[in-house]
Amino acid sequence: MSPYEVRLGSAARLALTLDEQVELEVLDVYEELGRSSQCCHETADDEHLIAMGVDFGTSSIKVVIGDPALGKAFAVPFTTASDVARYLLPTRLHESAGRFSLCEGDETHRDLKLALIANPGDLVLRERVSAMLALVIRQARGWLFETHADVFARTRLLWKLSIGLPVAHHLDDELTQTFNDVAHVAWLAACMPRDISSTTVAAARDRKREIAAAPERMSEDEDVEISVVPEIAAQIYGFVNSSRFNRREQNIYLMVDVGAGSVDSSLFHVKPARGGKWDFEFFTSIVEPHGVMNLHRHRVGWWEEALSQCSEPAAGLISSALAEHKYPTDRTVALPSRFTRYVHDAKVFLRKPSDDPDDTFFQKKVVSQVRGKSYWRAWRDGHLTPAQLIGVPAFYCGGGMRMEFYSKLQSQMQSMPGYSWLRAEPRRIELPKNLEAPGLHRSNYDRMTVAYGLSFLEVGKVTRALPPPKLSLKPDTSWAENYVGKEHC
Repeated sequence: MSPYEVRLGSAARLALTLDEQVELEVLDVYEELGRSSQCCHETADDEHLIAMGVDFGTSSIKVVIGDPALGKAFAVPFTTASDVARYLLPTRLHESAGRFSLCEGDETHRDLKLALIANPGDLVLRERVSAMLALVIRQARGWLFETHADVFARTRLLWKLSIGLPVAHHLDDELTQTFNDVAHVAWLAACMPRDISSTTVAAARDRKREIAAAPERMSEDEDVEISVVPEIAAQIYGFVNSSRFNRREQNIYLMVDVGAGSVDSSLFHVKPARGGKWDFEFFTSIVEPHGVMNLHRHRVGWWEEALSQCSEPAAGLISSALAEHKYPTDRTVALPSRFTRYVHDAKVFLRKPSDDPDDTFFQKKVVSQVRGKSYWRAWRDGHLTPAQLIGVPAFYCGGGMRMEFYSKLQSQMQSMPGYSWLRAEPRRIELPKNLEAPGLHRSNYDRMTVAYGLSFLEVGKVTRALPPPKLSLKPDTSWAENYVGKEHC
């Protein structure tokens, strides 16, 4: 017997909204100005080391430029929207005859980040990511030079480009090097006096090899420090650099980032190091495909199966329409709060509550990852004691936390059946006073935490914690002393 029954009414139809109907106008007016890395083209009176923090997300890209000398950070706008949407650039690369654009083209490339993580050696994917980042770099630099010319007109800029990567992937040296390489190629392509195209990216790759062989021939525009940083380390920077951070406490934190494609959850210890740097020791670091769009695909799959069992004529039409919405990961329109709201005029009857696809995904995937693999496992593997896991501060970030579906995670983490000591206490990440982001509401700052942290954070050591060694037997211990007879089993 099927665990559910679906009945379609006479007005049954798909309830999802097409993303293209609410397409935002992407700004690209600063691209020409951003082909140079310098705002000053005369004699400089000053010199600033500034960092461009690029949060290269599955669904959107966020950029913050930090200037420690000024003590300021500037969020870069990419669209004509309001509030946080103004600073979110959909991760879509458009292409026409080999020429790339942020706005339009005959072909649109999506899923850039996830595709590269899955296939880091694919030259086509590397080219597309470099092209996307090159366009972003130009837009960000051009915007900075246009809107803050009075600040930087007589200042020589020494650039650092920081890209975020999930911790589990950051600990993969090959993948970290891949992102370092594509980011470096992107910077060099952005500095070339031509449109961003396949030819430009290829020329930038060649130029990268030339610079490696003869660094003294590198131009001022090409001079950049590339850094690939764990995203979660960047997210917590605003907190650890504030007055609320107490060096004398244990400073163990749980960070959960719910994105479009994945949920990134880590339990870690952070401490200040020499030279203004921060060291991070990770007890657990898990990245799994439990993000918003994978929840969406899970729901669509459920509906496809359910509709295949319906005899009503509308079932086939709705199923076909659903297929068009299943795979894009850069959707900007909010998903329905429940799986039942994907189809108008449809009634769903579940045989038992445990057959609910939303609850199944939440408990067996999301809660299992965060509470089990990221939190409980730190105790099971011997990293931390029960006393250390009581009331650990937990920070929840990412666009997915806007959904009631994922926000329930905070209450779930405050208690665990059978383990009263295993609880995490939610903390809020406050909007930094030095971040200039006109129109950004403080409640939406968590979408910008990675980019902000990348623009300032100086990372020291990033290590994976090892469990404490177990006590070894004394050399003269008899095997009989460690033998357990049947009577004790």
